[in-house]
Amino acid sequence: SSGINAEWPLRPGEVQQKVSRLLRNQQVREIDLLRLVLLYSLCYERQNGYNPQGLLEMLRNRGVSDAKCKMVTHIMNYAGAAVRGGQLFGEQTAVSMTKKYFKGLQGVENVYTQHKPLISDILQQLTLNKLKDSDYAWLGSAPISRIGDIIVFVIGGLTYEEVKAIHNWNIANPGNKVTIGSTSLINTKMFLESVVLNSAS
Repeated sequence: SSGINAEWPLRPGEVQQKVSRLLRNQQVREIDLLRLVLLYSLCYERQNGYNPQGLLEMLRNRGVSDAKCKMVTHIMNYAGAAVRGGQLFGEQTAVSMTKKYFKGLQGVENVYTQHKPLISDILQQLTLNKLKDSDYAWLGSAPISRIGDIIVFVIGGLTYEEVKAIHNWNIANPGNKVTIGSTSLINTKMFLESVVLNSAS
């Protein structure tokens, strides 16, 4: 066990300590170390106690290159709270954010399996007619009372996790079948490379 379970709510500094514990675990791959720090930065950037510098130093001590450590700056410029729209993590408070980030964590292998992609929350809100008009504009008349089949097309790429989430959605919600499409199918490496290119442009 990673010792994640604790009394809620956890402050960003407490979460950082738990992330630090995982960063010291020699079984965690470099790409996963980087993803942990990126997720922490996106999740807690506007919370009191947010301080990624110590985590970045730990990454360097583990042999992660400066170029990869700079991904934190790139990802914040690309998808930080100042530039993104809506709720990236679907949460409204630091308490629910922290619970969603570490809920049920039993060991290193489960760090990412607890994450639910944003598309799952969007579909849930869509079928309940609860999507914000400011983030998801309607074409034509006002929203219909009952949502049937849904078409989702993502410009820029879908992740494997999102494809799996939609597959699971179709199994659990036969009355709201989702057909998906995208310009590409991407993984973490491809996404991070595109963020770097976007920052350089």
